[in-house]
Amino acid sequence: MKILTDEELSLLSSVKKTNKESEGIPLGYFPIELSTKGKLGAPAIFHIRNFKTGDLVDLSLADEEDLTETVINMLKNMIWEKDINIKNWHEKEISELLVRIYMIFFTAEMTEIDFELNDSDHEFLLNKVGQQQYDEMIGQIRSGKWAPKTRIVLTSIETHDLDESFKTTVRVKSNKTGLDIGFSYPKFGDVVIMKKFLKQRFEKEDKQFASIKRMIEFRREMEDKLEAGFDVSLSKIPIVPEAELKKFQKFEIEKALLAVDLIKAIQLTHFDGKDLTNAPMEEKIKIAADPRIDYTLNKKIEDYFQTLKFGINEAQVPMYNPITEQVETRRFSFRFLDLLQAIRSFNSDEYDIILDD
Repeated sequence: MKILTDEELSLLSSVKKTNKESEGIPLGYFPIELSTKGKLGAPAIFHIRNFKTGDLVDLSLADEEDLTETVINMLKNMIWEKDINIKNWHEKEISELLVRIYMIFFTAEMTEIDFELNDSDHEFLLNKVGQQQYDEMIGQIRSGKWAPKTRIVLTSIETHDLDESFKTTVRVKSNKTGLDIGFSYPKFGDVVIMKKFLKQRFEKEDKQFASIKRMIEFRREMEDKLEAGFDVSLSKIPIVPEAELKKFQKFEIEKALLAVDLIKAIQLTHFDGKDLTNAPMEEKIKIAADPRIDYTLNKKIEDYFQTLKFGINEAQVPMYNPITEQVETRRFSFRFLDLLQAIRSFNSDEYDIILDD
């Protein structure tokens, strides 16, 4: 199913121009129907307005750590219906929504997208320009001096229809131990819950290791620049004492391991017949650490949710190939961060400046 047909897009554009108010929905809000059709986190239909300057300012000022929560609050403010919990949406629903917003309020074509060459592109380029020029061009790509760009006509992309048998939770029963356990699908807001919990749990340690973390990140940044060909003097960058570095690494491992258990705990719904929907987080964390919830079980759950097809069909995206200069089908991930960046950098020609006489 197409994400929006040319006819639907034309109709939305005409609605936008006539700006008629209907059914109590204020002017400037437009209907959205995602491909999940109310079976997952997002409702079957809701109404949304375009971004305001304040929305994008909040987004640009948000720290990377708080970005997910900022996006949730921003979309909540943009949607007319106030009983919608965006934290319960799947990330694919967020991405599909942003694509539809981009099509309705901005343009039906995304441009200036970084294009990654595959083996056939390398072969085509080599045959076209010869070994010497090929080596020069690949060197420019690796150094960042040349970045091939693609474009995608959004009306050409398609979405999956969510299977009628889909359930928002999955129950697994072990044939060996008899363990009966249930998990919900991964939600966009899970990472917000996880980060808040980790922040509270490790507040003291985070402050203790803050300066060491900054030094390590700065050194890595300089090493990346050195590898890219920039003139960088690593000798001027302070080195973290080995003893302190080991303490920091041990802390990071402890934090990462808890994060793994925490994500499982957040998604736990049942355990051996007990409903954990409203159970305290500490109780769910203890259960998530149960040795029977091992790699095999986790992989079984993850594989199940990954096999479910919904949202944009990212495996079959028609796009322009700047190497062959042809349109072809490639795999492309519509990541919500990239979509937000495209929206922020879009230069609209919808409005004209009129100077009064």
